[in-house]
Amino acid sequence: MSSNVLKLSENVYVIPGRTNVGLIKLDQKECVVIDTGLDEDYGRKIHNILRSLGLNLRAVINTHSHADHIGGNEILVKRLGVDVYASPYEKPFIELPLIEAIYLYGSMPPERLKSKLLVAKGVKVHDISEVEGELGLEVLNLSGHSLGMLGFSKDGVLFSADAFFSIEILSKYVIPYHIDVKGAWKTLNMLSNVVLNYRFIVPSHGKVSSPSEALTEISENMKAIENVRSKLLEVIGWGPVSFEEMLDKVFKNLNVKVANIPSYILLKSAVSSYISWLMDEGLINADVVNNKLLIKKA
Repeated sequence: MSSNVLKLSENVYVIPGRTNVGLIKLDQKECVVIDTGLDEDYGRKIHNILRSLGLNLRAVINTHSHADHIGGNEILVKRLGVDVYASPYEKPFIELPLIEAIYLYGSMPPERLKSKLLVAKGVKVHDISEVEGELGLEVLNLSGHSLGMLGFSKDGVLFSADAFFSIEILSKYVIPYHIDVKGAWKTLNMLSNVVLNYRFIVPSHGKVSSPSEALTEISENMKAIENVRSKLLEVIGWGPVSFEEMLDKVFKNLNVKVANIPSYILLKSAVSSYISWLMDEGLINADVVNNKLLIKKA
């Protein structure tokens, strides 16, 4: 077995890295991979590891459409002619990744926001339902971080995608990114009830965890969401505030340092999801006053 691969069961392996890649053997000759990392170099690394193991790639499965999970797709498709599978909600973004940069920016983004960190190379995608039975995988709905994110398990190993983050990542970024934070909360709650049923949990970022370690991290992720939600209600409770002023006050309260424009648009998108959640619960309102969007307590 390659030193670049961690064996978790007879058929389940992990290629550790900035984005952990799952490798599941279907038999002695064929396998599938779960996610392909950030870029072509990641794809080449995966291909080289498979060759060293004497395995043919049957399919690529993407947990979701974010660039650091699909960046190696194109080179694997080009070199090996394999099909790529994902959920129907993620399919359009994997086929045309520019869509993600457009919705984050709010319009066609400038070239500096079309880097591989936000915009991967697109490939044709098939619905995971076409092969999930054939591949013998348990498929979990982990939506929240993205619209149709999926988790996969085999032999007691759960690949949990970006449903939760390590305590180190939470400490660094403070406001975890979720396009639908209400959905992410539901997913975290669901995972807290089932995670002890697995032997290993493989998040996309960070180390492989035991069930008890994962349960602790899930709890910390829920606390982080509660903290951001509480700070938003506190800031909005001081009086009507524009969206930009609200962001500034919340960032200062949480000691968030915005490093660059990509970080800013990701944080803005993340906070917007909290605003939607609070509005839907009737806790806050929004109005346009003197050409400004003002957010206020209900």
